[in-house]
Amino acid sequence: MRSKIIWYALALVILFFLAVSAYAQETTSVNDIVAKMKKELNLTQQQADAVKPIIDENMTKREELREEQNQAMMADRATIQSKIEQLDQDENQKLSQILTKDQMNKWIQKQRLKNAFNKDRMDDTRWKPEDEKHTLGINF
Repeated sequence: MRSKIIWYALALVILFFLAVSAYAQETTSVNDIVAKMKKELNLTQQQADAVKPIIDENMTKREELREEQNQAMMADRATIQSKIEQLDQDENQKLSQILTKDQMNKWIQKQRLKNAFNKDRMDDTRWKPEDEKHTLGINF
């Protein structure tokens, strides 16, 4: 009986470390984001160089807000969400000084799709595969 408990505990520890390492691999670097923007938005090297510090600043501030939220388990989600939305607005304002109008429109559209996807993932009333339409209007 005792050896079964030890094996179960060991299995849980292994699963925990696998989950943590998988999560760590999902994080995206500033360079990855800028490279993707450069490819998808056809940025010039000058635009890519100018965009990089903006993206880096935004990611750093987002991480600080996540830490703030984690440290204060009872933090007001609406306040944190408001701060994140303000960060995104500031980022878009700065990017609009660098990107062309077409590039900016593509960037905003991609952000909206990402936000809608993340909202669906966090929502308790998620769509089901058997639903006719997803909230983005995509048929599955």
